[in-house]
Amino acid sequence: ALPISGDGQLDFSGAELEANNIQFKKDIFDADTAVFRLNSSDMSELAFATDNVNAHVDFINRKAVFKSNIGGSLVNFPANQYICYVEQFSWDMDKGDIALSADKTEIIKEGTEEVRLKGSKFISTHKKQDSLYFYAAEALYDLKNNVISAKEVEFISIADARIYPDSGFVTIRRKARMDPLKNAKILANAITKYHNIYNATVNISAKKLYSADGYYDYIDELKRKTKIHFEEI
Repeated sequence: ALPISGDGQLDFSGAELEANNIQFKKDIFDADTAVFRLNSSDMSELAFATDNVNAHVDFINRKAVFKSNIGGSLVNFPANQYICYVEQFSWDMDKGDIALSADKTEIIKEGTEEVRLKGSKFISTHKKQDSLYFYAAEALYDLKNNVISAKEVEFISIADARIYPDSGFVTIRRKARMDPLKNAKILANAITKYHNIYNATVNISAKKLYSADGYYDYIDELKRKTKIHFEEI
């Protein structure tokens, strides 16, 4: 039998999808260009929203796959006060997780240096965080707890420093709160690269504000190394 086509808004599993050309099969539907919105697990608020995506929804496997039609669609996380640009994401309807990914590389300029960063750009929309951002090659969004778990974050530029998360993991909770980065490294400043602080615990508050404690190796004129602990950075 030929598939049925239509346009309009579909409501399913706490989600809304709007499209002009939806192709329906028995347990699957596809749309070339769609707007997709997803509520939190308790249906109390909008948790995830994006537009201009190609959608494939499979009710047998309980999964949906979305691909950007423009190389990087804007995704909004209202509960987390973050946005990002992703090439593809998949939604597990039963687990309540969204896996996001992007393979593109963007070149950013810091002083006179050009740096290549891979992945999706995550940007805070919190009014007190001054558009704090980072790049992550992969991320998982937990709809139940409204948590963004970003992976493969090379570094975060804060003030005149670079913060290197341990193992590249960064966690964003509600209202743009970032978990403290433990066993992190701090390079200060990003241009001269004179100072390296390690085994640091870093609390990032905004694009130009962080606090930390960590260790620094002081080398004297006789090349002797002394390990110093800084309680307040």
